Amino acid sequence: MEPGRPQPGRGSGMWHTGGGGGKCQPGLGGVSVSQEVAGPSSLTQSQVPPLRLTTKRPRKGRNVEEASLGLIKEANDALKAPLDAVEAYGIYIASNLQQMKEGPHRKCEKIIFEWPNDR
Repeated sequence: MEPGRPQPGRGSGMWHTGGGGGKCQPGLGGVSVSQEVAGPSSLTQSQVPPLRLTTKRPRKGRNVEEASLGLIKEANDALKAPLDAVEAYGIYIASNLQQMKEGPHRKCEKIIFEWPNDR
């Protein structure tokens, strides 16, 4: 033991200075290690209110749901609407292009994309 240097006491939870006179300085705020170990709480379960989670969804979720339903309705209406002549012709050309081989397909694609610029 070095004089003047705090040394742990034997199981007392106190620090001894190592000097004479038997002076003790409390270690860890005057609480021994055995007293610091967490034991059962003095509060019983009846004294602690139960944690309650909110069951209501925020309004934001409802708005998203309503917007989604609106988009689905618009898409459904668009799919059911009759095609005009330009849309029908575009679908006809697209289906024919899909059935062509690659060489003629590229040639026709080039002609189709240049056509609006010639007007």
